[in-house]
Amino acid sequence: MALRQPPLVGRELPAHGLGTRRAGTAQQSLGHGAAQSLRDRAVLEAQVRQALKYIAINSVGSTLFVVGCGVVYATVGTLNMADLAVRTAEITGQRAGMVTAASMLLLLVFALKAAVFPLIYWLPDSYPVVPPGVNGYFAGILTKVGVYSLLRVFVLCFRQEGHQFALDVLLFLSGLTMLLGVLGAMCRWDIRRILSWHIISQVGYMVMGIGLPSQPSSTR
Repeated sequence: MALRQPPLVGRELPAHGLGTRRAGTAQQSLGHGAAQSLRDRAVLEAQVRQALKYIAINSVGSTLFVVGCGVVYATVGTLNMADLAVRTAEITGQRAGMVTAASMLLLLVFALKAAVFPLIYWLPDSYPVVPPGVNGYFAGILTKVGVYSLLRVFVLCFRQEGHQFALDVLLFLSGLTMLLGVLGAMCRWDIRRILSWHIISQVGYMVMGIGLPSQPSSTR
């Protein structure tokens, strides 16, 4: 009695099933690759956008810095920090008002660099999009340069009549910076954005230490 051969279609089913699984795996890999490419492109666009914003802001700050230094030199006659500490202590009247106005312009420049309220809008979106290594450099150096400049200029250089007004402004802005930094961190869920807002809060603590000296005459 002859044996019946199994149907040809039955023998081809496993091959068709394997091909279907391979095709599904390939489509899934292509889907993951496309999604990763879109994420990389979005990250790159965010980095470029924040870099252009930072360049534009610093260009404006550099221009104001040059203008402020020009006003100080035209009024006092020097830009040497040691000479400024001596000469501004002897200035009164209208010239003291001009020096105070120039110091407020420099305060604007350094507050922009340090991310002091209300000039904080560039920092929370800039830090999270940069690579972690660059982010560590930003957090350790970038804003601290502005804080150090505020310390050198407003504690050691300007001692003219009316300088207390600038210290009071620093003290007031530092309190708002501390408060807004904490509130901003409480409204975020991403860890890098939380840390970005906490950097703003810590800047407020440092600037408050600059604004605490009571009177310029007490530092003479």
